[in-house]
Amino acid sequence: MKSRNPSLVALYAFIPPLILILFCAYQWHADIQADKTAKTTVGVITHDRSRDYEYEYEVNGTEYTGEEIVKTRGEMVEGQPVEVTYRPEEPATSTLTPPFGANDGRPVPMVLLGLAGIYFYFRLRHYLLKRQSESPYDTR
Repeated sequence: MKSRNPSLVALYAFIPPLILILFCAYQWHADIQADKTAKTTVGVITHDRSRDYEYEYEVNGTEYTGEEIVKTRGEMVEGQPVEVTYRPEEPATSTLTPPFGANDGRPVPMVLLGLAGIYFYFRLRHYLLKRQSESPYDTR
């Protein structure tokens, strides 16, 4: 039986979570950059369905609509003016609860996932090395 390199096997198991961590970090960084360029305008609540609100706002003469579930304590009513945060490069992307996500705690799970992945890599590598040294097929 051909022996596999335990470090490579552990590394292959570690690659998918690493790609996920890198993708999340990229998205988080993109949100931070979007927050830096975000602008605000005044909009108006058009439909109130409990905490699910529809709103309209105008940017450079073009009217846009948005919908959002707001988890704030204050109630909003139809016709109420609200501050809408939007991305200047894509005005149809908006929110009533800025920022777009830069400070929503995403780095914490990413760091924990990264640390867990590193721990998993070394534990798996240790297990595979131990198993390989105990193998009856070992010809050393």
